[in-house]
Amino acid sequence: MDFLQFNPQADFKLLLAVPLIPLMGYVVQIFFGRFLPRKGDWLLTAGMFVSMCITVLMAAKAISHGFGSDEPFFHLSKDAGMSFSWFYQSEKAAGDVLNMTGGMLYDGLGAAMLAVVGVVGFFVHLFSVGYMKGDKRYHIFFANISLFSVAMMGLVLSDNILFLFVFWEITSISSFMLIGFWSEKDFARHGAMTALQVTGLGGLAMMAGFVMVGVITGTFSITELSTQTALQAKLTSSPLFVAALLLILVGAFLGLGYNAVSSLGIPLMASERLTLSDNVNWNLHLKGMRVDLAEAKKIFERGDAILLDAR
Repeated sequence: MDFLQFNPQADFKLLLAVPLIPLMGYVVQIFFGRFLPRKGDWLLTAGMFVSMCITVLMAAKAISHGFGSDEPFFHLSKDAGMSFSWFYQSEKAAGDVLNMTGGMLYDGLGAAMLAVVGVVGFFVHLFSVGYMKGDKRYHIFFANISLFSVAMMGLVLSDNILFLFVFWEITSISSFMLIGFWSEKDFARHGAMTALQVTGLGGLAMMAGFVMVGVITGTFSITELSTQTALQAKLTSSPLFVAALLLILVGAFLGLGYNAVSSLGIPLMASERLTLSDNVNWNLHLKGMRVDLAEAKKIFERGDAILLDAR
C-alpha cells in the first residue's frame, strides 16, 4: 500500500508538525488560555490528538517497512533538505564540530518511542480535563503538560546530542512546573525544588559528558556516532571515554530516576484535594474494616472449637 510507504519529502514535514502543533498550542494557552472557552483545554487536547494520529501513522509506516523489506528503517531529515546549522561559521568545514547541524532522525526505535509519547500525551491531556476540572489555574496546567509533550517529542526526534540535551532540560523545567503546580502547598514547593536540584545536577553531568564526546570524536551528530565505526573506535580508545560515559549515565539516572519516582507520587497528590472530614471518614472506615476482620477471626476460631468438641 502506497500510503504506508515512507516518503521523506512529505513525511518529515508531518513529523515536524508533531512537536510544532502542541508548541503553538502552548504559546496560545499561555497568553490567551484564560479567555478561551473551557480555558483552552479543548484546543490543546485536539492538537495532541492530531499529533498522536501522525505518530501512529508514521509508526505504521515503520512497521510496514519491516515486513516488506530487509533494509533498515533509517531516515534523516537533512537528506530531504530539512536541517539547520547552529553557530555556523562559513570559514570552517560544514562538518566541523563547531558547526552544529540540527535535524531529525527517524528510525524504528524512534518510531516506537514517538508513538508512545504521542498516545500517552494525548490520554494525559484527556484525563486532565476531568481530573483538574475547577482548578483556578486550570489553563496553566494544560500549558505545562503541552510543553512537556513538546520536549519529549523533540528529544526523540533529535539527531544531535546537544539539541537532545536542550529538549532534555526542557523536560526538567516542565517537570518542575508540574510538580510544583499547587505552589500554595508546602509539599508541592518542596517537591518541585528538590526535583529541580536533582535534575539540574544530572543535567550538568550529562552536558559535560556530551561535550567530552564531541571533543573526542569531533562531532555531535547521533547518526555519525552510531554508524561510523572509525568514530566509535576513536571514542572507545580515548582515556576520557569512561569518564564521559559515566557522566552521561549519572545524568540520565538522576533525571529519569527522579522524575519516574515523582511521577509515581503524583496520583497520591490527589489525597491533598480531600477535605479533613473525608480523610477522617476514610480512616474510620479502615479501622472499621480491621474491627470486622478481628470479629470474623474470633467467630471462625469459635467455630473450630465447637467442631473439635463435637468430635
